[in-house]
Amino acid sequence: MLLEEFSAGYWLAPTLEVIEYGGKWAIVQDDVFDEMVAETGLNPPIASVGGGHFEIYPDRQIPEDYLAIPRDVASGVKNGDAVLISKQNGREFLTYE
Repeated sequence: MLLEEFSAGYWLAPTLEVIEYGGKWAIVQDDVFDEMVAETGLNPPIASVGGGHFEIYPDRQIPEDYLAIPRDVASGVKNGDAVLISKQNGREFLTYE
């Protein structure tokens, strides 16, 4: 399992490391994305990192142990921050476009 129980509102993804990158969307490796969707029932899953909430999308080119957050929306996010995955419906969060 990718996710561990953390609190009433979140799972913890202890194997994922947060990094910033120059893209437009928060991304994880395709297989990691599929596992998150299977475990959470949410598509897309919602990550909470550094006080921000991010819809997560799949990408083939990122290593499997990273969650990449776009540099231009990563205010408050630090490389190495813990990755929490929301148990809530993603529509309840404001997302970036």
